[in-house]
Amino acid sequence: MSLMEEYHPLKGKMFQMLKPDGSLQAGMKAPLKDQETLALFQKMVLIRSADQRAMMLQRQGRLGTYAPCWDRRPARSGAHMSLKKGTGSCLPSGNWGLP
Repeated sequence: MSLMEEYHPLKGKMFQMLKPDGSLQAGMKAPLKDQETLALFQKMVLIRSADQRAMMLQRQGRLGTYAPCWDRRPARSGAHMSLKKGTGSCLPSGNWGLP
């Protein structure tokens, strides 16, 4: 049975890595090293700061249309962390499809 079949949300069983107190469940391994976790947090703070600044400028009329990323910050940071190190791309060739 696959992980998705075993922990299907409609079956009422949820996959959890953390206990309510924030510690890892027995038998679980942290998916990121401490340094990677810190780097991810720093990127989320940077994105939030830039987002707040851009929203202030937009509300003052000093910046055109701006789409904030308040709720999407962790997703964007996580996607960036998943890119292959050193290439800036998840593609095997290391480019974004440019010749």
